[in-house]
Amino acid sequence: MKKLILFLVVLFANTLIYSQTIITQQLDSIIDLQWNINDNQWINLNKTSYTYNDSANLLEEINFSWNNTWQYSTKVSYEYDNDTNLINKITYLWINSSWVGSSKINYSYTQLNEPLVIITYKWENNTWKDTLKEEYIYNNNLLTEKILYVNVNNTWQYLSKHEFTYDTNENLVLEIFYYWDNANWINSTKTEYTYDISNNLISSIYYEYLFSWAPITKLEYSYDSSNNLITTITYNWVSNWENYWKTEYSYNSYGDMIQYIRYSWDSQSNSWLQGYKVERTYDNNYTFDDMILPISINYDLFSHKLLNEMSYQWNNNLWINSTNIQYYYSDFNNQGIIDLNTTNFNLYPNPAYDFIYIDLMNTYSYDIIFRLFDVLGNEIIETKLNKNNKIDIAELNTGIYIYQIIYNKKSINGKLLKY
Repeated sequence: MKKLILFLVVLFANTLIYSQTIITQQLDSIIDLQWNINDNQWINLNKTSYTYNDSANLLEEINFSWNNTWQYSTKVSYEYDNDTNLINKITYLWINSSWVGSSKINYSYTQLNEPLVIITYKWENNTWKDTLKEEYIYNNNLLTEKILYVNVNNTWQYLSKHEFTYDTNENLVLEIFYYWDNANWINSTKTEYTYDISNNLISSIYYEYLFSWAPITKLEYSYDSSNNLITTITYNWVSNWENYWKTEYSYNSYGDMIQYIRYSWDSQSNSWLQGYKVERTYDNNYTFDDMILPISINYDLFSHKLLNEMSYQWNNNLWINSTNIQYYYSDFNNQGIIDLNTTNFNLYPNPAYDFIYIDLMNTYSYDIIFRLFDVLGNEIIETKLNKNNKIDIAELNTGIYIYQIIYNKKSINGKLLKY
């Protein structure tokens, strides 16, 4: 009977054991294409490539333009402190077959790693000359003021100021912009924000100061039951609020925004006329946490691995191709640091009765953690792995268990059979 049970266990092992590696993806490049209506084909327009360091921080961003071949346009380099905060962002222009400095932005931070001072320099007479400065002021960890200065004859002088006010839920409710007239702060613009009980932004009203505050534009936002934004309507103030733009958003079952359509208001027919559409394609096998992305990109688009973004113009009752943005990725392998995968570790025996052994074939730069779960997801064992490991499973009940080996944002999962 015992031999029969063992035979069945081995049979299940042959059919059920699997190993799945979740490999972190790094965004390598983005290519913009434009639709040529004369040739009915896509043509290259722009390309951006990205390079990262071993800590997954963006080091360099190079922009190209297409002129029968990809040609250099601009380059941006990034430098970080020990807390991985960005401290320098330097932009270069490609001039006469060499990179020439254009601008530099220097960042400093509070003890809580919040932006404190940002200084912008321009390259002039073979040296960096400071031109603008931003200062950030906080109260209870909320940004309350942002002051912009301009350098005049090596002296910082006021230029403009933002003030921010929040509600008890720490939602921004008022933003006022002032300019400096060499003696006083003068009202310029303000924006008021309101929220629903779920803290979703439901309206923003923009004003300009013309002897008094005058409304200019208003945006209204609506959401579905999952708090996904589904409609944005923009109004202009004439003598009352008049329709101007509307945008409708659609999502897939994973919560990715896969489409939005923009409409303009036609006052003659009193109806919305569609004019612009964007469609996105995702690979839902990878979530935001499975990707390395440049800090210069809009993270909101990457709830999952974004592959493609197509835009269309509405013309003669047809959607006409406009632009095509393609995203290219590769496996993030820490730029030469030995990576853990199914070929350089060995877990045996499987099925097992009393002990399992895990041998690592290399030396690794980060801790490697072994976890074992039952089929209900309860964690049974967690331990740090060395080069050679012996793990006691003798007290576990007979059955199927899930193991997980975690190393530097990657996990290798498999099934272990205990008999």
